[in-house]
Amino acid sequence: MADEEERLALDLPNPAAVLVYWLVVFDSDGVPVEFDEAVYPQERWAFRQDYPITV
Repeated sequence: MADEEERLALDLPNPAAVLVYWLVVFDSDGVPVEFDEAVYPQERWAFRQDYPITV
């Protein structure tokens, strides 16, 4: 459920369900080098993201 800050930022009613999406990128040694967090309102839960990886 969305907290107060998320509800205000996304202009959502109370209560409101949200999807919290975390992305962690690791280097070749397994050390995390990036962390992203996104919060989506319930009408935007369907999305596609492609991450091409070259070695």
